[in-house]
Amino acid sequence: PIPLFMLSEIPPCNFWIHETKLAEYLNLLRGPEHGPSEVLSAILACMNNGMGGNKRRRTQVKTGFDAVDLTEEHNSLGIFYLPWGRQEPFVRGRLQDKPALRKPRWFKFGNICAINVKEQMEIAKELIGDVTVGGDKDDPAVLPMYIIKRRKESYA
Repeated sequence: PIPLFMLSEIPPCNFWIHETKLAEYLNLLRGPEHGPSEVLSAILACMNNGMGGNKRRRTQVKTGFDAVDLTEEHNSLGIFYLPWGRQEPFVRGRLQDKPALRKPRWFKFGNICAINVKEQMEIAKELIGDVTVGGDKDDPAVLPMYIIKRRKESYA
């Protein structure tokens, strides 16, 4: 199946999905010139414009969808994404030497996800023990060192 249609058929989800996991789900492969993240960028641009291809070479093809801005949370497709977090390296094509550094995109499908990306990341970090030690010992958000070590070992 075409990734564009697969993307539009993902059911509503309770959590945010990182773009590398979405690219894996859509089976976007690494080619000679472009990596999975760059292919995903091209798919998003096609959805945003309602068509894709090269205007000069007259290879433009309509997607079958109306143009939809996926950066607007309540759009007609129910797919929303936003760049969030620190810059990460993204794999490029096999002929490219260096990875692309940029903020990752996080995707939300449907309107049932009740938390924002930052909250989700804080919960995930706490679950795997990736939290800082220090601060007020009476603060319930600060974990003892032995718990942090145990969690890191169990999720490594």
